[in-house]
Amino acid sequence: MTVRCFHTPADSATSFTLWSLATPTCSVTPFSQSLTSALERFPHMDRDIPCTVAPLPNLQDLWLQRETFGSDSARFCHGHRAALKGGFSQNQQADSFAPQCGGKRQDGSCRHAGYDSPQLGCKEQVFTGVPELCSVSVQSGPEGGMMMMGREWWLHVALLCVPLLAVYLHIPQPQLSPALHTWRTSGRFFSFRGNNIFYRDSFGAVGSSDVVVLLHGFPTSSYDWHKIWEHLSQRFNRVIALDFLGFGFSDKPRPHRYSIFEQASVVEALITHLGLAEQKVNLLSHDYGDTVALELLYRSDHNRTGHLAVNSLCLSNGGIFPETHYPRFIQKVLKDSGFLSSLLTRLMNFHFFSRGCASKTCTNSLSSFELWIGDVFGPYTQPTEAEYWDMWTGIRYNDGNLVMDSILQYINQRLKHRDRWVGALTSTSTPLHMIYGPLDPVNPYPQFIHLYQKLVQRSTVSILDEHISHYPQLEDPTGFMNAYLNFINSF
Repeated sequence: MTVRCFHTPADSATSFTLWSLATPTCSVTPFSQSLTSALERFPHMDRDIPCTVAPLPNLQDLWLQRETFGSDSARFCHGHRAALKGGFSQNQQADSFAPQCGGKRQDGSCRHAGYDSPQLGCKEQVFTGVPELCSVSVQSGPEGGMMMMGREWWLHVALLCVPLLAVYLHIPQPQLSPALHTWRTSGRFFSFRGNNIFYRDSFGAVGSSDVVVLLHGFPTSSYDWHKIWEHLSQRFNRVIALDFLGFGFSDKPRPHRYSIFEQASVVEALITHLGLAEQKVNLLSHDYGDTVALELLYRSDHNRTGHLAVNSLCLSNGGIFPETHYPRFIQKVLKDSGFLSSLLTRLMNFHFFSRGCASKTCTNSLSSFELWIGDVFGPYTQPTEAEYWDMWTGIRYNDGNLVMDSILQYINQRLKHRDRWVGALTSTSTPLHMIYGPLDPVNPYPQFIHLYQKLVQRSTVSILDEHISHYPQLEDPTGFMNAYLNFINSF
């Protein structure tokens, strides 16, 4: 017989399971009305339930399983072995635990604290703290037999989990931090094929006509540029950044076939919307934005209709070469796992997104894991927890986590269209520069930068300090700006 009991006072909950073996040496008469009522649900069962207290070699009281939550106020003693605080003591008499376990009566019968049950027949068994019975099941011994499981408890758990899971999967998006709220309110929206695209457009240096357009990476947003925004405004007449379709504050339609080609068209539409179609623009890009920039460069060099006039291009830590690009494991899973990808995007949460954080400002739950975003920052340049929250808020805005698997198809697109985009890089006469954080695990040193220097010989390169990783504009904004201004002022 298997008896499962659950005790739920204010400070504890305890579950006991007593497994009976096939060969009976005594019988247990139901010791309470609760057990009697429960057994009456199974009319084909004998009222005397076979059990055994004979010790079996090496079983270590396998018929006793104990699971305790909260305090250890409830205890169980079985024969000459005792389970106290989740552990077994093999050589202590049950009598020695009489204050906790209830002990034996003078007539040798067992005593169960809380119930008057002199008919308990197992003379070496002592019960105490065994509370109201919640479910009863019968399981055969080693020789085989019928097993009956009480289903009500599992049904209750299932019914409880369903609404909890539903709430979890539809958890509201985080509130905007003051900094992120300011970023949003200082921007505007324009319409691209029925979708709203967020952008910021700031007028800066007086007397300059130079325009710089900032193209952010995956999975974040235009907020990636906030640490160098003011510095750029001191050099350029206009500083423009956008959230690509599916990112940040822009719309995130689903289902939708996201592509690098479409994102390039979004940038062209924004430049036209701002009346800059005839203006030469400088492109400053990162990660995912590098590939969008290469498509814009290809269109510019081939005089495609509606193309930008690209004055210069500065790339940073983008996986432009599939052969030296190492996406994170979760990225590979999300882009190629079909239905599983949709499930994972719904289960994604802040701790999953940010773990890998090594900063002392992060909580223990964040600093004990290594995955994805935290893994692509250097050990000494980790974002604060507030900065992680801003990144995650941008992703969760408009349920952006649900489209990440679709957006990640850009990795496959890079491979498919490698000749087009790498060819544009190697054949252009446009001034080129690469700012590179060498600790990047996605585009590792030295493979990536050596291949870049070999294939793109006309480009200049700035390699930042050795502890700078995949997000150089966030990890070392001063070094990043110095490298970029040296490039811009060189032609």
